[in-house]
Amino acid sequence: MPAKPEWLLRLPEIRAELELTIQILNRFCIELEGYQGLTIDEFSSSPDGVIREDLLADLQPDSESLDGSAGKFSGDWIADFDPRHCSQVRLIISDRVGSSISLRTIQFSQRKVSSSGQVQSNQITQPLGNVAFRAAQHTADQLTSITHQVSTDNIYYSSVVPDQMLTLIVLYWYRAVLTRLDSNFDQASAPVDMPGDDPGLNPNYSLSNTATTDLGGGIIERTLNFDSISGPVQLEETPLDGTLVVFDGTVPMDTCLYSMVNNLITFTTTVTGIMIRYQTSAFARAGLPARKNRAKSLIVQMQAL
Repeated sequence: MPAKPEWLLRLPEIRAELELTIQILNRFCIELEGYQGLTIDEFSSSPDGVIREDLLADLQPDSESLDGSAGKFSGDWIADFDPRHCSQVRLIISDRVGSSISLRTIQFSQRKVSSSGQVQSNQITQPLGNVAFRAAQHTADQLTSITHQVSTDNIYYSSVVPDQMLTLIVLYWYRAVLTRLDSNFDQASAPVDMPGDDPGLNPNYSLSNTATTDLGGGIIERTLNFDSISGPVQLEETPLDGTLVVFDGTVPMDTCLYSMVNNLITFTTTVTGIMIRYQTSAFARAGLPARKNRAKSLIVQMQAL
C-alpha cells in the first residue's frame, strides 16, 4: 500500500484514526525522527467500524516502546501482526519524558509469505552443559506453527520446545521450521474452533448444525445448534456487544449457568439441546481464507542459557 504523505508532528500526544478502503494488512511502519520516551498507548483496527481488534496483542511487549531499541538499524518502528481486514486503524502515541512527538511517515503493508520456511544456524560452540532453551516468538493460533530442533551431527534433528532444559555436551546445530497450516484456514471460517477435521470427534461437544444469516451492513448472524456440551466451546468469531444469547431448547438460558471469557463459553454442568446465537462482523474470522497467503510466524529471539 502506498505510504501516507510525509508529515511531521510535534505534540505531547498523538491520537490518529486512519480511514482506509477495506483491505488485508499485516505490517505497519513508522519513520521516526526522535527515539526517546515515546510509547504506544493504543494500536487497534476495525474491519467495519463495529468490531475493534487489538493489534498490540500480536506484538512482543517491548514493541509498545518507540525508542531506539525498536529499530536501532533502520530508525523505524515496524509492527508485524496477524493479517486482518481493516477499514480503520487507530493509533495513540504518548511522550513519557515531556519532550515532543516527531513522526515523518506512516506506511501500511500487505506482505505475502510462502507456506513454509526454515532458519538454520552454523555450528554452535557455546553454551554447553545443562542449558535452558528460550524463544520469543509469535504464531497465529492453530493457523501457523514453529518447530524448534537441535542436532549434534547436522543430519538428525530432535524437536525441543521453549523453556525446555537440555543437556548439550558436544557442539550442536539449531534450526527452526516455520509452517502455515493451510488446511486450517478453510476450517477456521466455521463458527467454532474444531481441533480435528470432523467436529463430531470433539470431546467437549456435539455440533449438529449451523446457520449464517447476512443482516447487511457488514454484519452476519450465527446460529449454532449443539446436541450436547460437556466442556468449553471456543468461538472463532467475536460476538458484537449485547448480541450473544444461549438458548436451552427455545428458552434463553439463565446467564448464571454459563460464562464467556475471551470468546470461550463455559457451562456449569453438562448440557443438551443448546443453541448459541450471536451477531458478528462479516469481515472478522469469516474472512480468514482470504488472508492465508499473508499469515506468518515470527521468531524474535532464540537463546540457550
